[in-house]
Amino acid sequence: MFLTPSSFTYSAAQRREVYLSALTVGVISGTILSFALASQYGATGSALANFGRELVVSLIYLVQILRSEFGRDAGRALLHILLARRRSL
Repeated sequence: MFLTPSSFTYSAAQRREVYLSALTVGVISGTILSFALASQYGATGSALANFGRELVVSLIYLVQILRSEFGRDAGRALLHILLARRRSL
């Protein structure tokens, strides 16, 4: 298992299955995109495949955060901080 900030975050939140599913989907989508794009476009295709893989994994994390209670609490806290800064300016 790769140790990234997201792995620590989801492990601490008892959501290890989210991390493992995102990792699995990322490996599968990255492999498919790499074979499809790198063979045709070379290094540029490989870079695009890497970007696509990261986009897929990030979307999985984003959807999980938005579905959880943490997403709503974090959104309210950020909104509170933004509104407080506007008042002080």
